[in-house]
Amino acid sequence: MIPGDEPLMRWINGWPEGLSPFFAFLSTATKSPVVIAGMVGFLVWLFWKKERRVGAAITAVGWLAANEVCDMFKAAISEPRPCSIADWVVVHGVGCADSMGTASSHAANMMFVGVSLTFLNWRIGVPWLAIGFLVGLSRIYVGVHWPSQVLLGWLVGAGVAGLLWMAARMAMSRSKAAEPA
Repeated sequence: MIPGDEPLMRWINGWPEGLSPFFAFLSTATKSPVVIAGMVGFLVWLFWKKERRVGAAITAVGWLAANEVCDMFKAAISEPRPCSIADWVVVHGVGCADSMGTASSHAANMMFVGVSLTFLNWRIGVPWLAIGFLVGLSRIYVGVHWPSQVLLGWLVGAGVAGLLWMAARMAMSRSKAAEPA
């Protein structure tokens, strides 16, 4: 926990209980077969047009890289989850995980998707940026991540997306330069 985490955590975690179903859904949606099928269908739709294939591939594979970077943070810097150390934290409908919470993988994954899709097409990406923001916020509300852990997750997701898109653009420009004229 860093300075400022506790007051922000108390404020967001203390929002009305009526928000619990919405934020609990956002926090656990990636475990739902319906949501997973919808995301796969969305990626297939993206992949359908030739000009979107590279972006769809980056988005489909890159969220795994964002998740892995978060796991590396969790292994290198053991930071507990608020629900496991602060008795005032309310766990809203999801349960407290035993793992460390150093960087929120949920926040990283969804911010990765939002930033990656924004690189592909801002009209497609902006709604996903909003989803990424709300998923991160949900992790604070449900009591499983400190605000700084969510912020780190958002930064990881955006950073990995930026690096993958930069690498893809460099590779594409090199392949175009190597083509015979």
